[in-house]
Parts: sequence; C-alpha cells; structure tokens
Amino acid sequence: MKKAQSGLEFLMTYGWAIFIVLVVIGILMYLGVFDLSVYLPETCSGPPGVDCTDFSSVGTDGEVLFQIQNNLGQTINITEGSTTGPDDDCEDTPLIKAAVGKTMPTDIITASDPLTVQSSEYASILVSCGSMNKGRFEIFLNLRYFNLQTSNYHDALFSIKGYAREE
Repeated sequence: MKKAQSGLEFLMTYGWAIFIVLVVIGILMYLGVFDLSVYLPETCSGPPGVDCTDFSSVGTDGEVLFQIQNNLGQTINITEGSTTGPDDDCEDTPLIKAAVGKTMPTDIITASDPLTVQSSEYASILVSCGSMNKGRFEIFLNLRYFNLQTSNYHDALFSIKGYAREE
C-alpha cells in the first residue's frame, strides 16, 4: 500500500508541474512572445520577363514599395494595376503609383498616362493599401502592360509576402 501511495504522489506532483508549464507556455503564445512569423522570409515574385528585383517591407500605413525589371527584351507600357485574390491583405482599393528607375513613385498608373519601361530598365511600384494590420501580409498585385512591339496586352501577377511593422 505504501508503494502505491508514493507512486501516486509522484505522478500527481509531476502532473501538476507539467500542467503549470503548459499553461504558462499557452499564455506566452497567446501574448505573441513566440510569434515566429517575424522570422519568415519576405518575398516578391512575379512572372518571367518582368522580374521583381527588390522589395521594401511596410509599416501599418499599408504602403508597399518594390522594384521590377523589364527583361522581356521589348519596351512595355504599364497601363493599370489592381490587387486580386480572396486572401489579399490589401484592405481598400489600392492606389498604385509608378516611376521609371529606382526613384520614389509619384505618378498614378492609368491607361491614358501609362508608364513606359524600356528593355532592361527598372521601374518602382508603390502600392498604397490604406491601413494594414501588424503582422504577416500577402498582396497579389496584377500589373497590366502593353507590349509595344507585339501590340498585345498582358497581365503580370506578383505575389508580395512580408511583415507589417508598427511605425
């Protein structure tokens, strides 16, 4: 009887200790101490020929800045841009600005005022989504461009994944 009692006391003591450790870990996870999404890579990917070369992570103001390079071997006119996809974290209808080169974009992309990007030239794209929640985000951006040599319209879909930080 004495061995059974000591065995039961041993299990109860360590059982409570393990339970308390699990509760503390649960509380810390709830509070975001173990937020591993901070360590996931930030990526920008697009179709072949219109390469995403650089990407600037954003704050909670919802602005995403990235650079693309026209590697199609032909001049293109970027005529419009929009965010797409049901899981897109761009809350509002985005304002999309662009500029040739690696400068801060100031001009809004429109069909009547397209951005002309020569072969091998860079373009900077700024997507203003409005407010964005702190944490991981993913934006799907569709840039529509007109190929001046073939006279055809094409869509370039970009996936931008990053982490919005408090400013």
